[in-house]
Amino acid sequence: MYQEWILLFLIGLFASFLGTLAGGGALITIPAMMLFGLPVQIGVATNKFSSGIASFSSVVTLIKQKAITLKQTLRYVFVAIVGGFVGAFFTSHVNEKTMNQVAIGLLIFVLLISIRKWNWEDQKQALSTKKMDLFWTFLIAIYDGGFGPGSSTFGILHYIKLTGAYIQAVHLTRILILGSCVGAFIIFYHTGYFVSVK
Repeated sequence: MYQEWILLFLIGLFASFLGTLAGGGALITIPAMMLFGLPVQIGVATNKFSSGIASFSSVVTLIKQKAITLKQTLRYVFVAIVGGFVGAFFTSHVNEKTMNQVAIGLLIFVLLISIRKWNWEDQKQALSTKKMDLFWTFLIAIYDGGFGPGSSTFGILHYIKLTGAYIQAVHLTRILILGSCVGAFIIFYHTGYFVSVK
């Protein structure tokens, strides 16, 4: 039993290191937990906790460096909290067998998205996305709160289309992830999926 937890801990460290460099850490941790027989919801809840802490640290640093404004942060984080809340609520009320099937399908889809070569160069694109900005933020937050892998890629793609700048897109995505993780963690904590890992 202890060997399994130690192995999961080491996998978590590796996934965190990979996630910091290139994102996609959840593509490792969630399948690993599933292989150890843990419900998908526990894997998602654990990722929301760790991702939330990392995102909070990033957002605080970005605000201090004036890379983002407090107004921007509040604008996106509130919408993302609600989205994360909705996504986690759905996931926490789906039975384990169904969620396993959904998770496998989503993991394959996200893996294909992640290995595709994206053009991250700064370029002005569809400015009309401003009209749908908060809507897409909300949808990505629902996905991140309910599952998560690949959500940073989806966020960056959206914000690049919105701003035309990769760095700014990354900054806004950190805000989105922070909000969705907070909303999701509230649900997973109250439904017992986080405390059950003790």
